[in-house]
Parts: sequence; structure tokens; C-alpha cells
Amino acid sequence: MVPLPTKKILELADVQQLHAKLELLNVIPKNVAQTTQTIAFDQNGATLYLLTTNNFPELYHQVTDKLQAKGYKIDTYYTDADSFAIALDRYQQLASQEQQAQETYDYRHSVS
Repeated sequence: MVPLPTKKILELADVQQLHAKLELLNVIPKNVAQTTQTIAFDQNGATLYLLTTNNFPELYHQVTDKLQAKGYKIDTYYTDADSFAIALDRYQQLASQEQQAQETYDYRHSVS
């Protein structure tokens, strides 16, 4: 696990330094992440680390309530909307990674 930030309010530079685990992005689907401005970026055991703007606290709590019902403990970090947009770009990274994996799979199975 990459060391987590020591502060709970993250500036743009802090968000850019986050080494988000792309596989965790599926915990909160992209459309929900955009609407609630909440994204999962790391996990340690049952603790799920979220980044949010907290611009939509009611929606944020709906997401966290559902995650807690699934057994996650939530640890939240906060940022502004511009920095959150940078974090949201990680969904594009995930899509590219998944597309590359699919193309590799397709190629390997077409050759055999």
C-alpha cells in the first residue's frame, strides 16, 4: 500500500500524487462518482479510502451507507471540484487498461 496523505484536505498537487488503485474504481461506478463527486482510491483490509468534494453531502452519505452495508469502513479525504476532476480522469485510465487487456486476450485467442 502506498502511504496515504497525512492531511484530510487535499490540494491539487496532493491529488495528483495519489496512486489510486484502478481496480477500486469499480466500487463506485463512474456515473455515481460524477454525480456524488466521490471516488474510491485505496483500500486496506475492510477500510476503503474515499476522495470527495463534499459538495453533495446527502448523495455522499447515500454512497457511504451502501458501502458500509457491504462491510466497508470508510476513511474520507476532501478536495475541491477542480482537483476532483483530475481524480475522475482515472476512470479513463481504467477504461484504457481494460481495453488493452481485452485486445491482448482477443489477440491471444485468435492466434491459437
